[in-house]
Amino acid sequence: AVAADWMDVLGLSVGLTEQLDRLPALVADLRQRSLNPRMGVLLGGAAFQEAASAPHAYGADAICLDPGSAIRTARRMAMQVHAGGRDAPPVSHPSAAAAPDSDAAGSTGSGRQRAG
Repeated sequence: AVAADWMDVLGLSVGLTEQLDRLPALVADLRQRSLNPRMGVLLGGAAFQEAASAPHAYGADAICLDPGSAIRTARRMAMQVHAGGRDAPPVSHPSAAAAPDSDAAGSTGSGRQRAG
């Protein structure tokens, strides 16, 4: 879908910690295939409840652990894309981190932030 449709933000839910090893390659591939070179990548799911991680470790822009913070983060990322000021990593550098603001840096929803 990322190769056929313009996406401002792509959300991926990861259920098992065993899937995390393959995640950086998947995110890099999705960014490379995306029509939008500044597409934001938002991660969530049960795997991140168990494994403390920084979004840049997976080539993503944010990790959210609850639906509310995921929605706020996705909206903020999309607004930044439309405003032309989004600091998403370029396609050739998928491991760069997002700007360090509470939601875009990967808010856990509990007041804690993931290091970005």
